[in-house]
This record gives sequence, C-alpha cells and structure tokens, in this order.
Amino acid sequence: MYNQLTNLASLGNTGRVGSSENLGYWAKILWVKPDWEIDTEANALLQATWDADINLKQVYPFPYFEQVENQDEDDVKETLSTGLDVFIREGKIKEVGSTNLSIMTLQNLRTFNNAKGSIILISSNGYIMGYSPDGVKLKGFTLQNFHVGGIGKTDGTTQRRTPISWGVSDSSQVLDYGVAIKPSWNPLDLEGLLDVDLALTASVSASLVQFTVTRRCDSEGVDGLVITDFSFLKSAGTVQDGGGLAFVEIGGGEYKFTATASLVDGTLDLKRPDLQTTGGYESSGAVTVNVP
Repeated sequence: MYNQLTNLASLGNTGRVGSSENLGYWAKILWVKPDWEIDTEANALLQATWDADINLKQVYPFPYFEQVENQDEDDVKETLSTGLDVFIREGKIKEVGSTNLSIMTLQNLRTFNNAKGSIILISSNGYIMGYSPDGVKLKGFTLQNFHVGGIGKTDGTTQRRTPISWGVSDSSQVLDYGVAIKPSWNPLDLEGLLDVDLALTASVSASLVQFTVTRRCDSEGVDGLVITDFSFLKSAGTVQDGGGLAFVEIGGGEYKFTATASLVDGTLDLKRPDLQTTGGYESSGAVTVNVP
C-alpha cells in the first residue's frame, strides 16, 4: 500500500546461561588504522596475526594504563511539555587512562593526536574487544576523539602520569555489535615497534664489519637478532657476498659479519619490520660501510 511503513524488529532471544565474561577494566588500547580488520575470529585469536599487523604498522599498541577513569556520557533524553521523556541518543563511551612515560615515548605517542584511526580495547583480564558488523570480521571502534596529554604534575609524593583520553563515535558499535574474545596468550603483552640505531664499532676491513644495534630511548643493546633481520648490500644494491658471509652475535647488542673474500663499499641496515625474522624493531637509518 502507498505510504505504509514497515517496522518489524528482528528480536534476539532472551534466555540466559550461567556464565558471563569477566572483562575487568580497559587496561590497554591498540590504535589501529581506519580500514584495518581481521578476516575471521580464528585469526583474531592468533598472536601471530597481531604481531604481523604490528610489524606492518597497521596496529600500534599503547602502554598499559596504570590508572583509568570512566567518562561515559549519560543517555540523552528530552522532556516534552506533555511530561513525556523522549529518547534522543545513547551517551558516548569514553575513558581516560594514565601511565608514566618517558619524554621520548610521549613525543612518539602525541603524533597520534591528529591522526584518524580506530581502537581495539584490551581488558585487564586478557580479553580483546572490537566490533563485528557481519559476525565474521573483527574491526576497531571508530574514534570520535583521541588525545595524548602532557607530562602530569606531581608534588613529589606521587608518580608523574600522562593522560590518554579516547571516545567512541558510535556507541552502537560497542553495545550492539561488540565482540570480546579470550585468546590463550596474554594480549596485554603486545608491544609496539621499538626504534633502534645501528653504529659501526670497529674499523671496517675487507673481511670484517662489526656493529651494534641499540635502543634509541636508552642506548641498551638489542640481543637475539639473526642474519635474516639485516640488509647488507653493496653500493650497487646487490647483496654482499664476500666469498661467503658468516654472522656472529657477540653480545650486548654487538654483532659482526665476517667474509672469506673481500667485501666492498655498501650499506648495512635492519630490514623493514615486516620483512625481519625477529620483528618488532625499526631502524633509524642505514650505516655506510666503506671498505679500505
């Protein structure tokens, strides 16, 4: 019929089971690119999926919140002249978490203040929460606002903490389409990429290149890297061979390449994080290798 309105709700069942998720509080957030998603729940439960997306710079884990403050809005209603209350919209879901940060970490995190993105929530009890518009894919909640504040003030009796505030633009993503999964590993342990510097530590020879890999934040050596983490190239862009290269970890972040034949001028660097075997590190730049 003309002008006939149809409003048939697809109602969910109301039966209850004896258990429910014990989520705890939101202890950590993962800032994700706006178009980021995981294709299935099975893949979302794998730590390798998250590690790969961190290395691809699609997922950015933020530090663990030492304090949290709920700032959810109340639902918005209007009281009419007839005395009736009319529902307008649900209140925005918001939170402020705070943590102790170094100046360098703070500067890195504040680069996200002007970026468009989404977030995944990690609960204190190890749940991962996002939303699924189709019951298959996992996506991040769309952010309405996100802000990393400055260094907190202290009178000397408390620790300085930096506030990190976030708000979800569409509450229905959380309330109507939210999904929480509990992996067998602890998602609170997810860490972002770490900035590192490479530097030569000994005179280069035709058979030896010795160098260190250190964390930029505190100059601590990075151990445990393997030969396939590195890009060791000739000036022409081809791979150094030197008649057969050997790779040795000395310790304390120091490594060396040795050759049975002559090396030539070139560059030494870590590969992109997603191309490394170890992963989790990003180099500040290649070092030049000049062979005398």
